[in-house]
Amino acid sequence: MMKKRILPLATALLAASPISVLAEARVYGQANVSIDYLDVDPSAGWARPAIGGPAYDVLSFIGEANQILHDAGYEAALPPPRDLDTVVGDLLYGTIPFDSLEPAVQQQILAAVDKALLPGQAFRGWDLNATDRGSRIGVRGSEALGGGLKAIYQVELGIPLANSDDDFANGDPGGIYLRNSFIGLTSSAWGSLLLGRHDTPTKLSTLPLDLFHDTLADYRYTVGFNDIRADNSILYVSPSLWGLKLLAATIPGGGATIDGVPNPEADGLANGWSTALIYQQGPFYASAAYEFLGSELWASQDGAIDMVHGRFADNETKWRLGAGLLDWHGFSVTGIYESRENIRGMPVLADAQLWQVQAGYTFGNNMIKAMYGVADLDACADPWNIGYQYTCSAGKLAENFGDRLVGMGNQENKQTWAIGLDHNFSRRTKIYALYTAVDDDKDDADWYGFSMGMMHRF
Repeated sequence: MMKKRILPLATALLAASPISVLAEARVYGQANVSIDYLDVDPSAGWARPAIGGPAYDVLSFIGEANQILHDAGYEAALPPPRDLDTVVGDLLYGTIPFDSLEPAVQQQILAAVDKALLPGQAFRGWDLNATDRGSRIGVRGSEALGGGLKAIYQVELGIPLANSDDDFANGDPGGIYLRNSFIGLTSSAWGSLLLGRHDTPTKLSTLPLDLFHDTLADYRYTVGFNDIRADNSILYVSPSLWGLKLLAATIPGGGATIDGVPNPEADGLANGWSTALIYQQGPFYASAAYEFLGSELWASQDGAIDMVHGRFADNETKWRLGAGLLDWHGFSVTGIYESRENIRGMPVLADAQLWQVQAGYTFGNNMIKAMYGVADLDACADPWNIGYQYTCSAGKLAENFGDRLVGMGNQENKQTWAIGLDHNFSRRTKIYALYTAVDDDKDDADWYGFSMGMMHRF
């Protein structure tokens, strides 16, 4: 019964050609499961592959500090207007100085600061699919409309075949999620126009360059390259001209934010947009991409950002370069560089530069491969949204609450590497083994993992 429900609704994204057009409807997909041994330090947060990581609960702190001040009788003494309509808002914005509080109240506030920092826990042991493996199923097809024009559609479901969370025996159908799904038009003369949910051009621009895609050493989970699948997407893909192809997408906000909190100001046709230029001739591949995420998409964070930095959310921008030789006499060599500014809308000290090189050699049915990458981060860069951006800068929070907040969660640089071996039983079925590690300059924040898996495409 479950199979009958899923098959008419789902499709899979072909890794080598995510937007290729088929002449008839087809059901296809990918099954990929790995068993992983993980060794994760308690303070590891960068792409952490196990539960129990560190966090900073700024909203919990605001609520507790507000109650402390209310119970101490400070509410009636504060002059209007009161920022954020809370007692603690006046403290954060300096309506009253921290030093003017009674010593006992100061100690309670500082205790609330410490309590909001949630330390991580170490993990040592085995797991299945410590990160997403891209298992999926779906349907995709087309209809000829005449004159070389076709209508195309795709519906794709991600289906985690194994999952690690806090529910050992969940069988939760909510684990099924929607992947690239769209309707559109295509023509060999003018290209393809897709409407729906889709990977952005920036993400598509470097997918062929990741030799560890959909594994524990995927460049998203190690180096931290930022790939986005946009819920609202209008995507254009040009025909290939002498190996050159243009991709461009605009992303209407629709009153939403990236953090899932409604924002009526996110009402434009292009609150976000992305574009990429891709060149491929024979084994040579090169790409350049740029992506923009407007401040409206981070507006749910404005109050907290202003408390820390004295400024509201900013636009996040990202550009990415990629190049490689793919299967040239058995050799593959790739490189990717990404620069991000104002990560998650943080207006200061929140930039990052990331780069990675990979190499592989195919012999017979086997491929041996390796990668090395670096993430160079500013203090407030918090791509994985752990919450450290609220404690990293000497803004209004630090002015009022002292050095306890400064440095509590500052980011440090990371280095990552991996080695792996693939064995292909056929063009559709392979097994693989790999070892990968993230070495963090921050103390007690490293992790490594050994992974063995099997992948089948159908």
